[in-house]
Amino acid sequence: MDFDGKVTPNEVAVAPNYLNYTLGKEGIQELIGNLSKDKDEKNRVEDIVKLGSRTEDANQAEDEGLGNNIYD
Repeated sequence: MDFDGKVTPNEVAVAPNYLNYTLGKEGIQELIGNLSKDKDEKNRVEDIVKLGSRTEDANQAEDEGLGNNIYD
């Protein structure tokens, strides 16, 4: 993802696998439920990008040992 605001065919092709790997089915359902809707009740792309960025940041922090563990 290059964050240029445009979705390429390649980004669309890899998105389902990426989301399934990082969020799982329940996480994807929660993500969709939390998205803002436009006037036509369609999900907003901006929200999807923001949530994806948060997930990437959280995964990177976890990989670096900086993740928040609620069980500690």
